Amino acid sequence: MTYFVGIDAAKYTHVMSCIDSTTGELIHDSIAFDNSSKGYNELLSKLSILNKDETVIGFESTAHYHQNLFHFLSSNKYKCFLLNPIQTSRFRGLSIRNAKNDNIDSKSIAQFIMFSYKELINQEYIHNDLKELCSQRDSLLNQSSSLKIKLLSYLDRVFPELESIVGKNGIHSKAIRAILLKYSTAKSISETRIDHLCNLAKKASGNKFKQEKIVKIKEAAK
Repeated sequence: MTYFVGIDAAKYTHVMSCIDSTTGELIHDSIAFDNSSKGYNELLSKLSILNKDETVIGFESTAHYHQNLFHFLSSNKYKCFLLNPIQTSRFRGLSIRNAKNDNIDSKSIAQFIMFSYKELINQEYIHNDLKELCSQRDSLLNQSSSLKIKLLSYLDRVFPELESIVGKNGIHSKAIRAILLKYSTAKSISETRIDHLCNLAKKASGNKFKQEKIVKIKEAAK
């Protein structure tokens, strides 16, 4: 006997359905629970009537709303699988005339894994996680590039001489960022004692930034 649990994951509320493979009957029919620790514990309570070793849980691999719950159930020793949303969508279309809502989705996910769980590969979850991490990394790199361009544009107006002294890459060094964070204009740099500027730069760079450059920066700022 195996119990197949389908979970339709969403941002605020998940929906769960469970099918008994022996009888084909729904043990749990479209049970909604919050995407929170309280909701997760409510789900555990519902699943507690089932033999954990005979329970298979499936999620559609869409967005990221499944991740916390997937980790939670996996840490509680439940066997979880991510499902290809293209396959589950096709299955849904064949079985329920392409209808779609949360209640139907959780049932169709449970039915899908009942028919195809032997072919599922648990490593799909790892691949999905890596895909999302790569996507997040690309997004952060794009944001970083945009902010660097904005910083150069700002310096062109308030301290255009700085780039000629430290170079375009040097502007983004830890030492220069530490100075600009506290003294953001040529005027404020020119009015600051050179030992204060040196201490800032050395502390930020691990004592690698040369004092000669600080002298040049301060002179150019006047």
